[in-house]
Amino acid sequence: MNVYHLTHRVYKEFKDLEFKPHPMAMLRMKQAVITFDNGYKVSVVQGLSMDDPEKYEVALIVADRIINESVCGRLIPEYVTVRMREFQDLPPLANSAGLG
Repeated sequence: MNVYHLTHRVYKEFKDLEFKPHPMAMLRMKQAVITFDNGYKVSVVQGLSMDDPEKYEVALIVADRIINESVCGRLIPEYVTVRMREFQDLPPLANSAGLG
């Protein structure tokens, strides 16, 4: 095993997201959902803003429910990664071992 992996967490980032057409979208919105090793999920939606389609909305998901206080919109990809890292640093959810 690489020593780097023993001493540093390997975070999932914006580049790891796989966007698909949003299941409830009427326009050109896309969504990516990813599950972290600590059991949390994040939803990233592109295309909510008609005036700036390259901005993203990020929301934390717990037990298939969006945590409203976690929603941040109009983010550039670098800030999506920042939010994703914050969520990955949260304490693990119960029964989250082996997820990811």
